[in-house]
Amino acid sequence: MLQVDKKKVKRKLLLEISEWLQAMATSVAVIALVMVFFRPTTVVNRSMVPNFQEGDRLVVANFLPLERQDVVIFRSKLTLSESRWQQLDPIHRLFYSPGDTMTLIKRIIGLPGDHLVIRDGKVYINGEELIEEYVLGDTLDNMDLIVPEGHYMLMGDNRENSLDSRHSEVGMVAKKDIVGRVILCYWPIDQIKFIGG
Repeated sequence: MLQVDKKKVKRKLLLEISEWLQAMATSVAVIALVMVFFRPTTVVNRSMVPNFQEGDRLVVANFLPLERQDVVIFRSKLTLSESRWQQLDPIHRLFYSPGDTMTLIKRIIGLPGDHLVIRDGKVYINGEELIEEYVLGDTLDNMDLIVPEGHYMLMGDNRENSLDSRHSEVGMVAKKDIVGRVILCYWPIDQIKFIGG
């Protein structure tokens, strides 16, 4: 008859449990660390067409420096209307309610202290024309301003269909309101791409 050493079985079981707990703790720590520095988001409007479509899923990093022409997510002063909320897909409706502050996606055009001029459909930064190969439509407004310190001038790529820093409802965006820089589009799966430098 085979005799089982109860102490060896108990020790082996405790070792197995210990390894599982260590693996779970490590997983939780890694997930928490990722959640601190990265955030998933979904494009819910057409202001960034042709480069981002409604429904694109993105990853935003909040630790990278901000540079001109980076695509960023920011907390706006705009609130989500009942009609706009109804247009969201059912999953997003679980996380948002009418009246919530809207998070928007735009591109950094002006940095703090920049002299920005929009004239004849072109954007000039500190006297030089900004080359914008990503833009759809014309930049219709005429402006001449200095971007305040600690703020950014943001515009959508779909210039004729974007509520952005050119409009008083959005205005210049404070650095503290920028959630982070878009670094990856991971959905649709056949169009995965890294964004920016």
